[in-house]
Amino acid sequence: MSPNVDQQERTSTNLPQTQEIARFEALTRALYTRMRSEMIRDLNARRLSYSAMLVLSFVNRQGPATMGEIQRELGLARSTVTGLVDTLHGRDLVERQQDPDDRRVIRVQPTPQGVEEINALRAKRVQYLKSAWPSSLSAADLESCNAVLELLVDAL
Repeated sequence: MSPNVDQQERTSTNLPQTQEIARFEALTRALYTRMRSEMIRDLNARRLSYSAMLVLSFVNRQGPATMGEIQRELGLARSTVTGLVDTLHGRDLVERQQDPDDRRVIRVQPTPQGVEEINALRAKRVQYLKSAWPSSLSAADLESCNAVLELLVDAL
């Protein structure tokens, strides 16, 4: 695509204006806040901190990860990550394994119980959304929402 065509498309009137983007940001933040509040209630009932859940989710999604990888991904101090992993390990939700290529490196991965915990938390969030889903929105509406969100995730 030539620079002139690209520039034209970016200034097209089809693109949302700043006010519309700001409204979208406010709505996604409100949705996140409500979802997070519901999740915090569920985590409290499970005696699991939000930060510990983030660690467990990360190693569940990524597979075995070093403490440094967890630290960088979550933006937490090394001592915080160590404490969270200790807590998760004590509850048999993660296990530590030596890296086969470098014995100095320890990798953290979820145990089967940790995978079950993450799956249960996700199922609870899905059920929460399903119960709150407006009856006026169809499956096609949801597909449209998902398509837009996937494009945004890929763009960011």
